[in-house]
Amino acid sequence: QFNDVQDDAGKFALMSWFFEENLASFSPYESEQEREGFQIIGTSGTVTTVAASHLGLKRYDRNKVDGLRMTSDQIDTVIRQYLSMGPIGRRADPRIGRDRHALIMSGAAILQALLRGWGYQVGLAHNGLQALEQIHQQVFDLVLCDIRMAEMDGIATLKEIKAYNPAIPVLITAWRMVLSTVSLDA
Repeated sequence: QFNDVQDDAGKFALMSWFFEENLASFSPYESEQEREGFQIIGTSGTVTTVAASHLGLKRYDRNKVDGLRMTSDQIDTVIRQYLSMGPIGRRADPRIGRDRHALIMSGAAILQALLRGWGYQVGLAHNGLQALEQIHQQVFDLVLCDIRMAEMDGIATLKEIKAYNPAIPVLITAWRMVLSTVSLDA
């Protein structure tokens, strides 16, 4: 999507707008709730990569990332750093790598859309099992995860979360797609 746009920042802005538009009808709660202190737990590759960058790690280290809390401002700072690196810099960054440099920006666009739409603090988990452990220990307002994860995929994670607490909304990302994701929680 948006492959015809050559400007990296322009392409990112379009992706972010696209996801924001598609998330507009996604309302995790019937009534508007206070957004300050809104808690998301993220298990997606984007969220964990952003956390590694935020911590200044040379490579992703799950022992340092699991359980970390990040604010909207911290996430936005990392996204701006990714944009300033450009595609070549992102490919060369060992936290991102050659095979994920394009995916990181579509995932960052989803995060940015959530930032604008909700504002939140993000807790991090390496995988679905870690997310379930944290959900049993703390209240989260939303779960963001990838469809493909180690140990427990996004669908299995969704089922376990819904069995534990059907009221927790779950947003699953899959290769730049959010439209089919939003309907999974319906």
